[in-house]
Amino acid sequence: MALILSIWLILIILLAFFNIKSCICLYTAYLILVPFLNINIGGLNLQYNLVNLLILLGFIIKYRYKLNKLDYKIFKPFIFLFVFYLIMMPFQDFPLSNSLNIWRSNLMSSILFPFIIWNAYRFDSSLYKPIKYTFITCISIALIYGLLLTTMPGINPYLMIIMPISGKEFNDLYAFANDGRVFGRISSVFGHPMTFGLFLSLSAVYLYYTRKNFKYNIGLILLFICLLNILFCALSLPAAPALAISKTALAYFGFAMTAVQFTIPQCNLNSQYEQIEYTLTDINHSSHKNSFWGTKYVITESGNKFNNTYTDGEYYPTTSWGNQNFGMTIYNYLFTYSNWNIYAWN
Repeated sequence: MALILSIWLILIILLAFFNIKSCICLYTAYLILVPFLNINIGGLNLQYNLVNLLILLGFIIKYRYKLNKLDYKIFKPFIFLFVFYLIMMPFQDFPLSNSLNIWRSNLMSSILFPFIIWNAYRFDSSLYKPIKYTFITCISIALIYGLLLTTMPGINPYLMIIMPISGKEFNDLYAFANDGRVFGRISSVFGHPMTFGLFLSLSAVYLYYTRKNFKYNIGLILLFICLLNILFCALSLPAAPALAISKTALAYFGFAMTAVQFTIPQCNLNSQYEQIEYTLTDINHSSHKNSFWGTKYVITESGNKFNNTYTDGEYYPTTSWGNQNFGMTIYNYLFTYSNWNIYAWN
């Protein structure tokens, strides 16, 4: 198992510099399916921070001509949260050096890789399908394995094999059925039952809102399996707490679904996709001619409260043709010789 994980991580690091999309998918699968990242390969200790930095380096190299278009907007609330944590550190009864180390580690693991995924998708929307299939595959594995564990209360063969690789041990006494627990503490592929519970909650929301995007009702089937896992995890508690938590959870879930249905404004969306071909010719060498493609996405929103049009993509409107940065970008795509002059745009 240690060899498999080592090969997996080496492949992730190599793909960061040669195929960033495959790297993102493989690393996403690792983060979901493997409960730790602390492996020594040839004297090099690979942990989350180092792997995240290597992937960031590969991302910067891949999209070095687009770094001025990086998007931070959706991460602003999380950045504000971490800045607030930083401000509060001097007032805590805890060594400052330890606090800073924990803060740095949490920042790297919580924001850096999602930031890479989001901007890689913005620069190359073809990432959507492979990352979606990665999520669905990992969710399916975790859900099915979680159900399988109900047949062996307190035993988790996967964790019993994989935990010693990181120097940890599977606590079978903690996981074993006791105190009236029907199935023991179920953690699936995760290191702790509470982590699995959080994963189930997020998966239920994701599957509910994407259930119509899959053929053969796969989304609904997975949502049903997810709800079964949530039920069985509740039954792994003693009877009284399980009943109380189940009633409360169902009540809040019903209220939330009702609120969502009535409070989210209904609107119609019309999307258009357009490919635009550009041809660039060197005026001094007419045979030096090449073409490239731009993409333009237009979404028109219409409803009682919203009437907006959104445009995105790499499509270079004619107003930008006289811009030197535009010329440099296109030139780098098409030509390799060093001396050049832009005479005119057509």
